[in-house]
Amino acid sequence: MSLASKIRNSWKLLQGRGVEITPATWEHKYESGHWDYLRSLDQYPRYCVLAGYARSFARSPAVLDIGCGSGVLERALSGHYSEYVGIDLSENAVSKAAKGAGPHASFVCADALIWEPTRRIDAIVSNEVLYYFQDPASVLRRYEKYLNSKGAFMIRGAV
Repeated sequence: MSLASKIRNSWKLLQGRGVEITPATWEHKYESGHWDYLRSLDQYPRYCVLAGYARSFARSPAVLDIGCGSGVLERALSGHYSEYVGIDLSENAVSKAAKGAGPHASFVCADALIWEPTRRIDAIVSNEVLYYFQDPASVLRRYEKYLNSKGAFMIRGAV
């Protein structure tokens, strides 16, 4: 089964559970503390692995984090990037992420289906996010043109 098929199947499972994805849904989840566990010690190893991979693509990579949440990956990168851009549907999450972020980090409240990077990227991260899109493969195709020639997608939780 192709990656695109696996992603579509994951989306169908989520749709079957009545998952509704709107900015208001995400605002509520961040305001209620639903996603706070992602900043816990037991979740930190996954972010460290992603940070290590990002640094393997470039000594000081340009990183795009689609669905950045409260910026845990930016913290795990510990400033070892030339630029970090995190986008998320939740204004609350973006506000939390920006507090204490490094000088070369920026966070944007935006829909990944519309937002466009302003430069080439070394690592495009989708950490537990792709399955929320109706057509995840098209999201990847959309951002592919922004990858540097030796850049890569880093996807966790696609299926």
